[in-house]
Amino acid sequence: MLFGLTFISCIAVGLSTDCIQREIDPSGKDYRGYVSRTATGHKCRIWGYQAQNFPGAGLRENLCRNPGNSYTAPWCHSDDPYGWAACDIPYCEVKECVSMEKDRNGKKYRGTQNTDQHGNTCLDWSETKHSPKEITDAGLEDGNYCRNPITVRGQTSAYRSRPWCYITKNRISYCDIPYCEDLEPTIDDDLESFGLDIGCIPIAEDPTGAGYRGSQFTTRTGKMCRDWEDFDRLVWPNNDLFGGVCRNPGGDDSSPWCHTGPNEWDYCDIPICKERDLVCKEDELMCVEVDQCISKEKNCDGVEDCDDGSDEKNCL
Repeated sequence: MLFGLTFISCIAVGLSTDCIQREIDPSGKDYRGYVSRTATGHKCRIWGYQAQNFPGAGLRENLCRNPGNSYTAPWCHSDDPYGWAACDIPYCEVKECVSMEKDRNGKKYRGTQNTDQHGNTCLDWSETKHSPKEITDAGLEDGNYCRNPITVRGQTSAYRSRPWCYITKNRISYCDIPYCEDLEPTIDDDLESFGLDIGCIPIAEDPTGAGYRGSQFTTRTGKMCRDWEDFDRLVWPNNDLFGGVCRNPGGDDSSPWCHTGPNEWDYCDIPICKERDLVCKEDELMCVEVDQCISKEKNCDGVEDCDDGSDEKNCL
């Protein structure tokens, strides 16, 4: 579920796994499993005070972690000769799907689908403008599989919304690759159980929801939102158009909306915020559920300054 949201992976949805997703997280910086011994068999020591230095690294008890992406694999302090050592954590099995949260646009997809959404066979990347010799980190050397290499448009370089391929030398087409089952939401999902905050719209101050920055990613009819396109971000810069979340860029419409398919869109059902008498200063942020103002500089700084923790939600 959302992109970018303080975001998630198997980790983001509150699930844990004792393997590392090689394509998404090769160094295991987001590993949140339960291995607590080094590769040499020594028991890990408790992280202790270091947990304060890396508040978002999951430094619980004596579990293997890679705080600050400081090494090539999860590790821990131990009785090994150097006082620490890497842990032996296997890589997860590659799935023919895209991780909704950790890799929503599929740029790290390394599956073997080689047909587009209409059944056309993809060309080998070596026969296209995206040469594997020039783009070496996108999996193009694998042949004619769907991938999402970076695309240059004039002065702008960006990724497309999902994996794609060439079906002729001058024509591209998107591939229909599903989101991984363990991350695929339904309209009945409780977003709070995934660590996401739908948020609300202060109707008096923002009647069209132009300033909405919550995590709602389904429409009022229950359809999944598609990622915002590069074109959208060019037309509406500075509107927080990441992943597939509901927004009203530029305040041009009556309420937040999102893309649901090619040339399709729909409005989203965002709750209205309860009326409040609290007024914050210009350099302050109003907490969501409690009558409290904090400095905007404290927003997403890794420390919960709002009593409801809302200043640390939906952070990138």
